Amino acid sequence: MLVIAAAHVVLLIPASLSYRTRRETGRQRAKRINQFGPRKGESFDGKKRKFIDITIMKDIRFSLLFVAGVFVMSGYFTPFVFISSYATQYGVDKSTAALMVGLMNGASAVGRIVM
Repeated sequence: MLVIAAAHVVLLIPASLSYRTRRETGRQRAKRINQFGPRKGESFDGKKRKFIDITIMKDIRFSLLFVAGVFVMSGYFTPFVFISSYATQYGVDKSTAALMVGLMNGASAVGRIVM
């Protein structure tokens, strides 16, 4: 864990310091719209936008995809949580059961990199 933490510090701090956002601020957007007009498909009615826009949840396809994703991810992470207690229930040593969790996480990490 310490090696992974050190790798994150070494790699992610310089990356986050060199990251520049390309999003427009509200003032930049208003200035652009006043100068050139709205872009194609962009509406500008002068109203302030909401911080969180939940209109996508009204789309049934997105809502079904979201619910399916919740079920898939809960099925994916459940074995990681319960494998050690399940193994000890069926007579496996506690140290071996803990090793199973580590092996599953290691195999998962390798699989994520390969994919």
